[in-house]
Amino acid sequence: ESGPYGKLYEFKSRGCFPAEHPYAHTVIGEKEDLIAATLEDVQHWFRKYYTPSNAVLALCGDIDLVTAREKVSHWFGDIPAGQPLARPESWIADITPQRRDRYQAKVANGTLQLVWNIPPAGNPDATLLSLVADYLASGLSSVLVKNLVYVREIASSVQAMVADGALCSQFIISATVAEGQALSALEQSLLEEVYAFLAQPCDDQRLCEVKNDALNLFRDSYKTSAQIAALLSVCQVTLGNADAFRQQLSQLDNASPDDLHQVARRWLS
Repeated sequence: ESGPYGKLYEFKSRGCFPAEHPYAHTVIGEKEDLIAATLEDVQHWFRKYYTPSNAVLALCGDIDLVTAREKVSHWFGDIPAGQPLARPESWIADITPQRRDRYQAKVANGTLQLVWNIPPAGNPDATLLSLVADYLASGLSSVLVKNLVYVREIASSVQAMVADGALCSQFIISATVAEGQALSALEQSLLEEVYAFLAQPCDDQRLCEVKNDALNLFRDSYKTSAQIAALLSVCQVTLGNADAFRQQLSQLDNASPDDLHQVARRWLS
C-alpha cells in the first residue's frame, strides 16, 4: 500500500461489488483479519484448500507418461485428497449507476479510471471485450491514444484492459490528464470517445491489425516448455480444460466488426 496508488485496488473492489461478493475485498485480506488470525486458523485454511483435490500439477520436459505417473504417485500419492470444495457461481455484480469514488494521492497529474463489470474469464463476451480494449487503446493508432493524447492533447497516457476473474471480470479504461489540463475535461472527452465507439461498428482494417497483434503476442508468450505448462495449468484451473485456450484463440481470430460492436454495446453502454 506504500505506492501512490497503493490503496486504489481496495477502493475499486469496494466500489464495484456489494459487501457480500467475494471480490468486494482484496485477495490479500484486511490488516485487522491478518492480525487476528490464529495458528489454528491458518492450519485449518491450509488443510482445507492446499490439497490434491484443489490443485493442478504440471510436469514439463523430457518425460513420458508412464514415468510421470510413477514419480507423481511416489512423491505425492500418500497425501490425502482433501474434502470436496464448493465452487461459487459466476456473479456479475451490478455497479450503482454513475457511482463515483475519489481517491487522493500525491501524484503529479490526476488519473481517471472507468470500470465496468463484465462476464468471467472464458466467457466469449469477455474474450471479445479484450479485443475491444486493444482496439481502443493499444498502440499509437488506437482510438483513445490517437484522439486524446495526440489530437486533443488532453491526456498524457491512456490504457484499456480486461482484468480476468473467475466469477466476474472487469473492463477498465485509465487515462492520466496532460499537464495544464483539467480532469473534468478529460472525463468528458473520454466519454465522448467511448460513446462514439459504441455508436457504430469498428473499422475492419484496424480490427485485423488488432487481432494479428493479439495472436502474435500469444505466440511470443508461450515458446518455452515452462511457459506452455503454465498456460495449460491456468486453463485447467480457471476454465476447466487444459486446452481451452484454443477456443479463445478461435474466437479472437473469427471476431468481426459487428461482433465487437454488439458486445461493446451490451456491456459498456
